[in-house]
Amino acid sequence: MKTARLIITFDCNKDCSYCCNKYTSLIKKAMPNTNLDSLVNYDAICITGGEPFLDLDRTLRIVEELAQLKTTNPNLKLYLYTAMFKPLIGIYRIIRLVDGVQYTLHAKSNELDIHHFKMFQTDIASQYPDKSCRLYIHPDVPYEVPIIPSLWKRLEVKPWIKEEDCCLPQNETLYTYLK
Repeated sequence: MKTARLIITFDCNKDCSYCCNKYTSLIKKAMPNTNLDSLVNYDAICITGGEPFLDLDRTLRIVEELAQLKTTNPNLKLYLYTAMFKPLIGIYRIIRLVDGVQYTLHAKSNELDIHHFKMFQTDIASQYPDKSCRLYIHPDVPYEVPIIPSLWKRLEVKPWIKEEDCCLPQNETLYTYLK
């Protein structure tokens, strides 16, 4: 599967020391993208950041533009990576347009993060049961994380990869879209 990983922001409300966006060896491989139409021939586009939900309007515009690529490539899959949820209309409009969500609970997750995560999984399980959802939990999360097993296609609890071990899969191209 040919995948484009698209960093749409470096802004984030976390300050994780292990953030792959701080790994210069990885980020220097990113190619700038100013034309989302150029991604039409990929099998999957992973929309990531930073935290895409920090700017809902911008993220919605980008996801809407990427969703239009499905008219040319109906097999294209869109996945959104996030570590944040608030029950806002804009978030639901974005989720409706993507094929799946990768939700991450960082080591610095607090009680409010866990509360928002529980809301996310309840809402997604009831409103969008067809989405492909994956959950990634850092083992240092200091709270119990109750999950709805049937929602998650993949669940991983493990520490983040260190920079020296971090590499892009052969089938993946890293882009930045910062306009």
